[in-house]
Amino acid sequence: MSGRVVQWAWDMPGLSCIERCTLMALGDASEEWENEVSVSISMKDLAKRLEVVRPTIVRSLHELEERGLISRIRRWDQKAATCNKYIINIA
Repeated sequence: MSGRVVQWAWDMPGLSCIERCTLMALGDASEEWENEVSVSISMKDLAKRLEVVRPTIVRSLHELEERGLISRIRRWDQKAATCNKYIINIA
């Protein structure tokens, strides 16, 4: 868990409640390694953690990505998508 990310999410102006909670949930599950804060988590698990439906998570992640707060690395196995990796772009 990155307490630094959770505090950063609290202090970030202009986020909706679900965007802030999504960012905090990503931070809560994240790991820091060599100046990178990242997390691999499925949208299903994020939705379950925040008690919202998957489309809400999809919108929230899209907004966070559009704002430049996260970067998404899409992952695939041979047949379908697996859980994505999210880089948290903390300043």
